[in-house]
Amino acid sequence: MASINALFLGQYVWAGKGLLAISRPIYAIMAAQKKRSATTRKIITPRGGLIWVILLVVL
Repeated sequence: MASINALFLGQYVWAGKGLLAISRPIYAIMAAQKKRSATTRKIITPRGGLIWVILLVVL
């Protein structure tokens, strides 16, 4: 059982690193779009928030 738990923990660590790598460009894009106009911010922010909540719940 301990080895299985270690494998799952390792997968979570890699998934976390992957999410960080993915989230950086996404946040950069979101920030750029927020600067462009308020309408895109209204569209993107709730969806992005939902996506991150879902990802956190799944992980």
